[in-house]
Amino acid sequence: MENNELLFNLQKYDIVIKNAAAELNSFLSRKDEINADVKNREAEAAACEQKLKANSADTSKLEKEIEFAETQIKKSTDRFLLIKTEKELAKYTAELEKLNSDKGALEEKLLALMERQEKLGARLKKLKAEYERVKAESVEKTSEIDQKIDASRAELDKLNSHRREFVSGIPASAVEEYDRLAASKNGLAVALVSNKICSGCHLSISDNTLCQARFKGGLIHCPSCQRIIFIQP
Repeated sequence: MENNELLFNLQKYDIVIKNAAAELNSFLSRKDEINADVKNREAEAAACEQKLKANSADTSKLEKEIEFAETQIKKSTDRFLLIKTEKELAKYTAELEKLNSDKGALEEKLLALMERQEKLGARLKKLKAEYERVKAESVEKTSEIDQKIDASRAELDKLNSHRREFVSGIPASAVEEYDRLAASKNGLAVALVSNKICSGCHLSISDNTLCQARFKGGLIHCPSCQRIIFIQP
């Protein structure tokens, strides 16, 4: 078997190996996506829980402010019997109105916080349920993918082992030339010629070059794309 034919067959090996590696990477990526989804849902639930705790703290703080406002109103009310002049009454009335107004504003804020607390609680419950569901599903899914990953890795190891055996039967200089071209030609170092057309660049090849490829020893390259050309017998 000529070196160009050996290299053409080696290229077939490499294409199969490349596809097998791509399949393995797709399984690994899918597993990463599943794990990332679980982590994202866990993080979302944790963030909601933090908001719930912060809202609860704000609610407690506001309740204390309302309690303090009620104390101030009571103190102000207790001073009513001490009022002696209309001026003092006007000042007292204005002060009491402001205290009641401030208390009312605080109570509105408290109501809003309590409503938000209820919504956050419901959302947290939903997020935790979704997290637990996705987490449980991920265990089954990743188990199936792990089996595919193991099988894919075993197949890839087998292919690489066969490739090493196959390469051992090809002259080192030819393999070196093949590897150089494969690196620069997106893995396609050898081009099949059909009807005088190079499958690599789709340009015609002269009869002289074709004769060299058929009868002359050594590797013959396409004049246009520089790939090694191979003409099937």
